[in-house]
Amino acid sequence: MAYGARPVSGRSALKGWDALHRRALAECAVRGTELTPLREAVLAELWEAGSPLGAYELSARISDRKRQRIAPNSVYRILDLLQSIALVRRVESMHAYYLVEAESGSTDILLMCNDCGGVTAIGTGDIRTAIASRSEAAGFHPVSQVVEVAGRCHDCDAKVTHG
Repeated sequence: MAYGARPVSGRSALKGWDALHRRALAECAVRGTELTPLREAVLAELWEAGSPLGAYELSARISDRKRQRIAPNSVYRILDLLQSIALVRRVESMHAYYLVEAESGSTDILLMCNDCGGVTAIGTGDIRTAIASRSEAAGFHPVSQVVEVAGRCHDCDAKVTHG
């Protein structure tokens, strides 16, 4: 296996490459599509990075690894597909993508570490409900609800506090 040989870095909570790979194969099969080598390469680069990456960065990394140019628009199409099958999610403020844990369920808030770049998704229906009710009261119809909180994760905070 060309990908997945290195351990994950950053704050990725994924259990491992094999589990992600099996999940990706299963999700693709359910939707009648395939996990092509290029789709697998995008997933692997996100897994190995352990933090969000943009399409251009993914394109450059995969191009370097494969020793052939992979166009960013191809990566964007793959990211769209991977989003549609709940394997990745976009971090709007960073214009980047990260892997979604299998058991994450509904996530309303992204906690983003300014130091290590890690992203933790947490779910709370209260935020989504509050935004919907306040929007309705104001006569506003939201198209999407994105709540991203920047700060410092526990691990990075410990390094600063104890380092």
